[in-house]
Amino acid sequence: MQSILSIFIGGIVLTSTEILYGKITLNSKFPKLTKMLPAILIVSALYTIVYFNLEGISKTAINFLIHIIYFKYLFEIKTSKSILLTFIYSIILIIPDLVTLFVAIDIAGISKEYYYNNFAGAFFANLIVCFGFMLLTIIIKKYLQKLFSYKLESSVVNVIYSIGTFTCVVVVFYKIIEEFQEITHSDTLILVI
Repeated sequence: MQSILSIFIGGIVLTSTEILYGKITLNSKFPKLTKMLPAILIVSALYTIVYFNLEGISKTAINFLIHIIYFKYLFEIKTSKSILLTFIYSIILIIPDLVTLFVAIDIAGISKEYYYNNFAGAFFANLIVCFGFMLLTIIIKKYLQKLFSYKLESSVVNVIYSIGTFTCVVVVFYKIIEEFQEITHSDTLILVI
């Protein structure tokens, strides 16, 4: 079982990376330090609480809501833009997360159980995943900035569509994982997903 401190520090790494992602994607300035530091600590604490107390879809949904509020608060953007920012953040974050899983299980030879119980979500794992995430963000920086330079309509339909799409992706992802738990190679699992 991972320590609370390790997960909390991992949360700090993750939330700090989100600020860089928001700055790059929205092409904006860094939020004020007096606003940023308490937000990082609060979101990291919430991330730790959710990590140890929830599982599956409820864990993902609560984290998604936390990130929407976090981006909205820090960058003072509309809710619809915050939802889209969080949605794209979640999609981009999946790629380095799966690559880390693949390297740990198939190349390093770590068992899935050991990976999920001792490595996933902790400081070192988040550091690796966030590095890959920032690399991807920098690579697709122009496309992200172009997407977020448009004025997004803040209608209820767009918000519901974004939340519905994210929910469908999460549900399908978890259902696929449940169906293919017997797969021992993570590269096969990545192809299935």
